[in-house]
Amino acid sequence: MTVSHFSWVSIGLALTAASVALAEPAGDTQQQAAKEIQAAYDAGQGKISILHLPSAWVTDEHSFHFSKKVQTVVLKGSMAWVTVYQDDSGAATDPKTGVRHLIRDTFTYKDTWKHTGRGWFIKKSGMIGGQDTIDGKELTLEN
Repeated sequence: MTVSHFSWVSIGLALTAASVALAEPAGDTQQQAAKEIQAAYDAGQGKISILHLPSAWVTDEHSFHFSKKVQTVVLKGSMAWVTVYQDDSGAATDPKTGVRHLIRDTFTYKDTWKHTGRGWFIKKSGMIGGQDTIDGKELTLEN
């Protein structure tokens, strides 16, 4: 599907500086860091969900599911570089036809995290690849 007029619809939580509170200071093993950072993603930290939809399409925010899964962690001191896979899906309605469509965005990000006495904080997030689909067909954006 090719879309010539599109908008970026942001659904979900914005990138925040909040952290997940930890009962005890974290160990510095990669496995422990991965577990704590995954918990932070699950709590909504670092969640940036940008869906590419045709302009004027109506989204049903309650139908969307957002998930991030830690793939790799490189730990050095209090810093962690994390590769994370994000899979967002839900429904949107074309107002011209009234037809409801399944939207799915799958992306891989490289995120930078810093550990402090209060837990892990996301510092930076950058997309390194991904795909948008509408009803299972790849979405091609034209400007």
